[in-house]
Amino acid sequence: MGEVTQSVNQLIKRQDSFISKIERMDKVLGSIGSRWSSLYESLITDFLREFLEKEGLDYNCVNKFSFKDDKGIYGFKGRKYEIDILAKEDKVYMIEVKYSAEDKDVEWFDIRCKVIREVLGLTKQPVKLFLAITAKKDAVDRANELGIKMIAEDIFEIPKKK
Repeated sequence: MGEVTQSVNQLIKRQDSFISKIERMDKVLGSIGSRWSSLYESLITDFLREFLEKEGLDYNCVNKFSFKDDKGIYGFKGRKYEIDILAKEDKVYMIEVKYSAEDKDVEWFDIRCKVIREVLGLTKQPVKLFLAITAKKDAVDRANELGIKMIAEDIFEIPKKK
């Protein structure tokens, strides 16, 4: 019986040690995540600023527009539609910036553009810009189909499983 008790006590000590190590790893990963988030935001902001300058647009004129569909007219009741908007002369630019783009991201952006265009009462079709650091080829193809100008630093294709 003494050996069993000793073995159980050793297992409990090892378990406590593992829990302690996991807690330390969690703190370290949280710290890395916070730093990554800051770097990511800076990278995306620089990417957007650089692109807009090449297009002759002023980054400082970009505004975030948010609409909450309290009545459920465009989708689920209470859903929020947010987008970055820049207006210059007679053009309105609706902008989405993401680190990575998939076709579902492009489709959701298109839906938001349609809703916000209607909410704002825009008569002219806005210029829809989707900027991404990386994008799947499917996302680029879908953007073309939907009339969205997709700018991506890196386009990749995932081979289909046979």
